[in-house]
Amino acid sequence: MSILKRLSLCFLFVSLLLIPSFAQHFLGALSGLVLQVDTQIESPVQNNNVQTLPEQKAGDTIQFQLFVPAGAGQSTNGYTVELDLPGKTFSSYIGNVSGTDWTGGTLISTVSTKLSALFVTGAYLPSTGYLGQLDLQVVRPLEDGTTLIVKSLSITSGSDVDVLDVSNAIITFTAPATGPGDFDGNGIVNLADFLAFVGVFDTTYSTGGGQGGSGQGGGDSSVIPPPPDNARYWWDPSIHEYRISWNPTPGATSYRVYYDSAIFFNVSCPGGCRRIATVSDTTTAHLSSHRNFRRIGYWVRACNDAGCSNYVRTAYVRASEVGGYPLPTTIIGLSAFDDPTGITYANNRFYVVDEYRDKVYAYMSSGQRD
Repeated sequence: MSILKRLSLCFLFVSLLLIPSFAQHFLGALSGLVLQVDTQIESPVQNNNVQTLPEQKAGDTIQFQLFVPAGAGQSTNGYTVELDLPGKTFSSYIGNVSGTDWTGGTLISTVSTKLSALFVTGAYLPSTGYLGQLDLQVVRPLEDGTTLIVKSLSITSGSDVDVLDVSNAIITFTAPATGPGDFDGNGIVNLADFLAFVGVFDTTYSTGGGQGGSGQGGGDSSVIPPPPDNARYWWDPSIHEYRISWNPTPGATSYRVYYDSAIFFNVSCPGGCRRIATVSDTTTAHLSSHRNFRRIGYWVRACNDAGCSNYVRTAYVRASEVGGYPLPTTIIGLSAFDDPTGITYANNRFYVVDEYRDKVYAYMSSGQRD
């Protein structure tokens, strides 16, 4: 570090840490301006002035940003922010404290509750009034009703040392609010809630997109199971997809389903096929762009801890030959090609967005797809 920077840093620390009571004698353009905090981190930076966070557990990281909106465009040589947990010993709940200023520079940790920014040649606050972001490592739980406050923030510009108004720079930790669809009570409606939702009705969940009879047969799981019998596939008009099914295999704990398609050549597996699902049930569904291909094929392997059986190719049958088709229930594809990206609960249904298939599925309380 250069001598100039060392001297500047010493000056800043003396100005901000050792003689804050002198600030009233050097009032500048930033004195008394309101400091705001925002826990809703966005890129690009935007001040939403959100002042709540869910309860925190050990290992979590608290992140929030500092803004002084009325200070936009003002010049500064640096600032120091001091934090506090009223009614608690700060260091007992918060471990490492770090952060960055609006230029991307790393904030300097002076003591456990303080961080400082330094701009030797001066810097101008951006149009948003953004000062920087703080990251706090939680070492003990912060429960509902606990508050984290900015105890003080002093900012320098030349010889001026201004103290901001931090009376509203308060973050409150709150217990999750259970709302519609939030079945696990964590404040977020997501796939876990969907699984809890259908689990109440004794339905099961398949990572490959199917629901059917149990795939676990008897047998020795220490021995590789035989290939599944009666492997078939047909077009299911209720879901506009192909449905693949097979009989339970003794000793199998899961089944792997593969797919291949071609225009001019024969399909094969192993070879050109790819795995589309791993399921514990004995049926799954798959959307094939069959109109674009002259040939398609599905294969199934029975698996357990010892390994997987040989590939068995499914035979095409008409839906009428299998007595119609199973009710489509709790079907969400979670393979590399099918990933639900948005889940919303409304009208007593879960609505699931499948970006890969460009579809929105609705699931009723029975787990059946509407």
